[in-house]
Amino acid sequence: MFIRPEITTNKITMQKFCLLLLGTLLLCLSACGDKKGKEPTPPTLKDFVLSTTAVQVQEGASKTLNITQGNGQYAVQSGDVAIATAEIAAEVITIKGVKPGSCVITATDVKAKKDIAIQVQVTALPEISADVTSVALASGETKSFTLSGGSGEWEVSVSPDGVVTVTIQGNIVQVKAIGSGKAVITIKDKKSGKTLSIPVEAAAPIADVAVDKDAVSLDKGKTATVNITAGSGTYEVMSDHPEVATATLKGTVITLTAQSPGTAVVTVSDTQTNKKATIQVTVKEAATPDIALDKTSVSINQGQNANVKVVAGSGDYSAAVDNPSCATASVAEGVVTIKAIAKGSAVVTVTDNKTKKTATIQVTVSDAGTSIPIVIGEELTSRRE
Repeated sequence: MFIRPEITTNKITMQKFCLLLLGTLLLCLSACGDKKGKEPTPPTLKDFVLSTTAVQVQEGASKTLNITQGNGQYAVQSGDVAIATAEIAAEVITIKGVKPGSCVITATDVKAKKDIAIQVQVTALPEISADVTSVALASGETKSFTLSGGSGEWEVSVSPDGVVTVTIQGNIVQVKAIGSGKAVITIKDKKSGKTLSIPVEAAAPIADVAVDKDAVSLDKGKTATVNITAGSGTYEVMSDHPEVATATLKGTVITLTAQSPGTAVVTVSDTQTNKKATIQVTVKEAATPDIALDKTSVSINQGQNANVKVVAGSGDYSAAVDNPSCATASVAEGVVTIKAIAKGSAVVTVTDNKTKKTATIQVTVSDAGTSIPIVIGEELTSRRE
């Protein structure tokens, strides 16, 4: 059999190609087998651990717990967001109380696919209270009161405006009257939303203290009254020189008493407003009354005495007679004693030595034995001396 040479050559070439292709395929399968056998082993996952699985928190407050061990990718979910919410940042879980109650918050290790239940108890904040139930203010006055309970974080409002201003520092509330009328202060706990209302009343402005006399002149030993006509109703009085004039107060009536000559200033203070009024007090020596006698004439017999009383004057007197041959006169302790010497008439002049004013007594002297009418009861009789 005759074979053409070119056909034989093609068959040999095809056989070589097939063998090469088969070898390449076997090498690939071998390489794949080697790679599959050397695939890396998955890493070992850590246990998922929290610092605690039970949390108690007040409403409006927050608490944190830590992921102490895990695999780096976490999630949290609240079973009841109306009671508590949860957030996670890095490995810190923050739980916030919303309202009193209990719920479960689930923490998840995403890589380990492991959940941990956190039992959450939300407690109520203490009720807000204050050490006052209302506030009363004078015009412009400032008062404070203290809050207790609550979270300690406050909002304050006043209605209506224009009566008082309110500031809070810590738990101390300061209220200042800027007008007059009634208002309500509302304190709100920022965390719980609970409120406390305090009624407040600011009085109308008080008139400045005033008196009906701002100057008084008195004789030593005399008194005068001054009325307080405006003010709050509570006052104090004080004299800067009580040795000159003293001041006492009863209600709205001031009584001034002159002690000695000089000047003094009496100050009237309104104890609510601290406003003041003054009274200038001048004290003079008491005026001496004109000298006066209980008799201006006497008739006596020779050898007799008659007494005449000085009923007004300074107390320091002297007596003189214009006719000492008829009668003599002397003064002691406000009594003028006239002694009849001889028949006739005389004039006794009594002088107030302090004022130099005088009074006179007409004296008639009769002979001894002359009857002088005297009155006994209602009968006119005569007596022989």
